[in-house]
Amino acid sequence: MKKILLLIGIIALPLLGSAPSSFAQDDAMALVRNNYPSLYKIFKDDLSNIHANYVFAVDVSGSMKSNAPVVQPALKSFFSSLPDGDHVDIIPFGTFAKVSQPGYMGEINDGLKAQLNQTIDNLYTNPADADIRGYTDIPDAMDKINQCLTRYSKDDINFIFILTDFRNEDTQERQIAKDDVNRIFADLEANTLGVPTKIVTLQLNYNPAWPGFCRPQMEREIFSKLDVDYRTIPVSTPEALRSWFDALKKEMMVDRLHTLVSQENKAVEVAVKPRITVDGKVGAEIKWNQNRLYKEIKINDINVVNAGDSTGVAENTTGFRFITDKKATDTQEETEIDLELGKLKHKSWGFHRFKDELLVDIDLPTSFDTELAQLKIEKPLPSPTVPMKKWVWTFFLPLWLTCLLALMLIIYIIGVIKSIGRNGAECFTGEVKIKDSLKGINIGKSTFLKSQRKSTVLIPDDVKVQGPTINDWKIEVAKVKGNIFLWGKPKFRVRLVKGASKSFTTTLHKQATWSDSVKCGPNTKSQTHMVTIDYRKSK
Repeated sequence: MKKILLLIGIIALPLLGSAPSSFAQDDAMALVRNNYPSLYKIFKDDLSNIHANYVFAVDVSGSMKSNAPVVQPALKSFFSSLPDGDHVDIIPFGTFAKVSQPGYMGEINDGLKAQLNQTIDNLYTNPADADIRGYTDIPDAMDKINQCLTRYSKDDINFIFILTDFRNEDTQERQIAKDDVNRIFADLEANTLGVPTKIVTLQLNYNPAWPGFCRPQMEREIFSKLDVDYRTIPVSTPEALRSWFDALKKEMMVDRLHTLVSQENKAVEVAVKPRITVDGKVGAEIKWNQNRLYKEIKINDINVVNAGDSTGVAENTTGFRFITDKKATDTQEETEIDLELGKLKHKSWGFHRFKDELLVDIDLPTSFDTELAQLKIEKPLPSPTVPMKKWVWTFFLPLWLTCLLALMLIIYIIGVIKSIGRNGAECFTGEVKIKDSLKGINIGKSTFLKSQRKSTVLIPDDVKVQGPTINDWKIEVAKVKGNIFLWGKPKFRVRLVKGASKSFTTTLHKQATWSDSVKCGPNTKSQTHMVTIDYRKSK
């Protein structure tokens, strides 16, 4: 029976050693799963793959010896809960700081946890550290912290803990020298740039009336200027420190999730390239990259800063207003989008100098916006305000159509002007012949009609003819003006105005010949003349 119990103990011992770590991880994972369900589904496979580095700078100077019962159990409980694969560095410091000592650092596993427990037990009594139990040199401790940070991967999370009472007996509580402050800040800034980092100062023997000889200075001149999560935790009892570390165990899983989400969030780039046409149409080319967090993009609002609101109700002092195309605010899934955003209007027609700024308010909608807000992660949402300058044509017709119509109008006016000129200047320049049909001989011929500008010509008034009856008939040739609005050309109307012949009226166009017979007497036996007008000949 004893052998069986011994065997069970041998088997159970390593399991019990790893149980706190497993239970703590399960509790922390449950916290993430319950509070961030959507993000947990996305990143659950990555949470166990991201590692953390823990740097503990522990003040072991003389004034801190009384805090051993507070510090030691809290650290041992915390180390037992850390997952395998994480890294720990313990830096004891006092008169100076020691780093990278065996048993004080390494990758977390069961063997290192056992060594760390032994280290913590001897933290304030180790004879090897007797030379550092004088005063408190915090600048040297910060230098050793930076030395550790240089060894870590930029893909990990860094947790830095400074446990001290901020008392310095040997230096009469003096401030840190300016050169030391500048050096520490420069090194921390370089080592934490782009790396999720949490810095916590755990002030032991906290008294509100005693802020610590250099803590306010470090907060003001170093930590507040860094892109890190910094906080100070006052510790006055063992229970307070242990409770804080217990809460930190769960918080660190949230920090891992925060790191994963932040890395994915930073990978999103949204670029907006606005444009404006001469007709006042405003558009934009939007390019962005999808990832596990963001699958679609939406434009919340489009506005021209000084040209009124998106409804186009208001006008700025230059008379412009902007009308939003509502289709532009639809949700889009394409990573390259060319959108028509709206149109500029002006209170008067014509060309106007537009000089303003376009504002495009973009959103990346998700179903877990609340979870991102809980993690204090802001979406990479550019709201570009892009200056635009252009001469804009504001009219109810586009510029190309306006120009085409204007050209057509100019051509039409030119045609009208030419028609007016032709109707006024063109004259009858043909040849008139009168022939005695009975005798078959020409008895008259016109020579006077060349460049004739009279509106009416009577034949044969000015035609020299032979025969006593020639004046018993007359033919009128009158110029009839064309419709200038239809670019009409002048015509010449030929009409019998005197004579016994049959009545006739005809129109003579340019390059035409007309002829007809005219009787000179009162009856059918009267003499007949054949009148021919040839408009094709010019003399």
